[in-house]
Amino acid sequence: MRWKQTLLLSYQSLGIVFGHLSIGPLYVYNTVPPNEIKSEEMLFGFLSFIFWTMTLIPLVKYAFIVLRADDNGEGGIFALYSILRRNKPDNSITDDIFIANETESFYQTDLPTACTILVALFVLQHYGTSKIGFLFAPIIVIWLLFISGVGLYNIVNVNPHVIVALSPTYVYKFMKNIKYGTWRSLSGILLCIAGSEAMFADLGHLSKKSIKAAFILLVYPSLVLCYMGQTAYMSKLEDYDHIQYATHLKTSMPKQLHQLFSWLSLLASAVGSQATITSTFSIINQCIALGCFPKMTVVHTSDKIKGQIYIPDINWILMLLCLLFTIVFRTTQHMGQATGLATIISMIITTCFTTLLLALHWNKVLAATCFFAFFGTIEVTYLVACALNFPHGAWVLVILAMFILIVMLSWHYGTVAMYKIDDQNKVSIEYVTGLVEDLGMIRVPGISFVCTDISKGIPLFFSHFITNLPAFHQVLIFVSFKSVPVAHFPPSLQCSIGRIGDKKYRLYRCILTYGYRDNILDINELEYRIIHAVGDFISKEGSISSETNEQTIDRRKKVQFVVPPENPGMSSSVRNELQDLIDAKEQGTTYLCSKKNLSSLRGSNFLRRILIEIFIFLHRNCKVKSMAVNIPHAAYIEVGTSYSI
Repeated sequence: MRWKQTLLLSYQSLGIVFGHLSIGPLYVYNTVPPNEIKSEEMLFGFLSFIFWTMTLIPLVKYAFIVLRADDNGEGGIFALYSILRRNKPDNSITDDIFIANETESFYQTDLPTACTILVALFVLQHYGTSKIGFLFAPIIVIWLLFISGVGLYNIVNVNPHVIVALSPTYVYKFMKNIKYGTWRSLSGILLCIAGSEAMFADLGHLSKKSIKAAFILLVYPSLVLCYMGQTAYMSKLEDYDHIQYATHLKTSMPKQLHQLFSWLSLLASAVGSQATITSTFSIINQCIALGCFPKMTVVHTSDKIKGQIYIPDINWILMLLCLLFTIVFRTTQHMGQATGLATIISMIITTCFTTLLLALHWNKVLAATCFFAFFGTIEVTYLVACALNFPHGAWVLVILAMFILIVMLSWHYGTVAMYKIDDQNKVSIEYVTGLVEDLGMIRVPGISFVCTDISKGIPLFFSHFITNLPAFHQVLIFVSFKSVPVAHFPPSLQCSIGRIGDKKYRLYRCILTYGYRDNILDINELEYRIIHAVGDFISKEGSISSETNEQTIDRRKKVQFVVPPENPGMSSSVRNELQDLIDAKEQGTTYLCSKKNLSSLRGSNFLRRILIEIFIFLHRNCKVKSMAVNIPHAAYIEVGTSYSI
C-alpha cells in the first residue's frame, strides 16, 4: 500500500478506531473510589499502572503482535477463531457496547440531549466508514492535541516530579501494599485501555500500517501526556479525601478553556462510540460468515476495502440498547464497571487464541508460552479486579452476553442440523432419471433454474416436486451461490458448469461465485451469464476449436441468443444441444426454490426444543434481500418442504 493511502487511512482511523480510547481521561480516575487515594505515592502508583498498561497491551500486544494475526485482512476474536479452525493439526460481540453511552456529567449534559446525540450518531452510519472517518477524525485530532497540551502544561507548571511515576517500581510498591479496596480500584484503571481492542477488531475497515501509525505517532503519546498532567494536578491538592473526580480534568486547565473543553469533550464522547459500532459490524459479519449468527443484510460501502461494511439491523439494535442503558444507568460509574469487564474478557480471549495461533499455526511454542504467561498474568489481575465489582454494574454484561450466546448457539445448532438433513436426504441422479423413465415425465418448454444450497446431488425438494407433479422443463439448471471475500470476482470465472446425468436429459449444475460488490440481483444479467456459461461448457465438452468456442452463442439483443452458422468444428450433437438451450431460453425461464417449514422433533429434550424454537423464530424473521424479490411472480415457483429438527 502506498504511503499516501496509508496516511489517509491513518487519518480516518482516528475517527473510527481511536475515539473510544481517546476519551479515557474523562472517566478513568472518575471510576476509582475517592477514598483509595491517600498519598502522592499511591497516586503515582495509579499513574504507573496506567502507563505500563497502555504500553504493554495496546502498544506491544496489539500494535506489534496481535495485528499480525489477521484473517485475509480481517481482525477480531472471530478472525482468530476462523484461522484456528482452518489450521488445527466466543464474548467480543458484547465488545464495549456500553461505551456508546459516554455522554459524561463533566459538561452537565441533560438526558434528552444525550439521547439525541446517540440517535444522530447511529443515523450517520449508513454513509459508510470512509465518510464517517473523515467527518469524525478532526474532532479526535483536536481533542488529543488539546488534552495533551493541557497535560504538558500541568507537568511543567504544577509537578514536574510526576515523571518518576513512569518507573515500574511504583507498580511493585502498589501491588506490595494492595488491599481489597485498592484491588477493586484497578477495574477503573483498566478503562485507560478500553477501546484498544478496536485496533484489531476494526482491522478490516482500514489497514495494519495505518492503525499502527495513528496510534504510535499521535494517540499513545497524547494520552500519556494527558494522564501525567492529570496526576500532576491531583498530586498538589491539599486534601486527598475530597478530590472531585468529576471535574478534576476541567479544573486542571485555565478557566478560559473551560467552555472549549465542555464542547470538545461532548463531541469526543459521541465519536468515542464509533469504534464500538464499527467493531460490532465487523464481528457480526464474521459470525454470519462462520454460520454462528442469523443472516442479515450486509452493505459493503467500499469497492477497495472489503471490511468497510454497514449492517442496518445491527445498527438499530445497538442504538436501542445504548438508549436503554443511558436512560437506566444515567451515570458512568456503573457503565464503567460493565465496560471494564467486557474489555478484559475480550482481551483474555484474544490472548488465548493468539497463543494457540503462535503454537499451532506459526510453530513458535516458546514464544507462545512466554506470550501467554506474560499477558495472561496482567489480564487475570485486571479480571479479578473487575469481578470484585460485579454487583456494581458488571452484571449487566453477563446478562447481555448470555442472551447473545443463546442466539448464536441456537442459530449454529439449527443451521448445522438443517444442513445435515439436506445432505442426508439429497437424491442421486439415478433416482431422478429413474423417475423420469418410470413415471413418463413431461418435458415442458423453457428453462428452469433450481436454486439449492447444496453443490452436490439433487435437493430433496426437487424430488418432491417431480413426484407430485410429473413434469419439468426442457432444460434444467441447478444453481448454487458461493460468496468470496473479494470486491469483484472475474466474470469469466463466476459460473462453474457441470453436467448431471446423460446428455439427453439436458440437466446441468452451476456454481455461481461472486464477490461482495457483484450484483447478483439483476435477473436478466444473471440469466445471460448462466446460459452463456452453459453454452461454453457444451462447446468445450464437444472439443470445438477455440475460434468457434468464442462464438458458441452470440448475444444479439438483451435476451436473444443464436447459434453461429455451420462450422466444421461443431458436431451435430453439440449444435443440437446448443439449439435446445436457445429454444428453451426463448420459451421463457422459471425459478424453482424451496420454502422450508421448520418444526422441532417430537421427543426432544427440553434444552434441545428451546434451542430449535429460538432457531425457528430467527429463521422466520431474519430479513435478507434475495434475488427472489426481482423475479416476476409468474416465473417463481416455491416448493414447501417440512423439516423436523
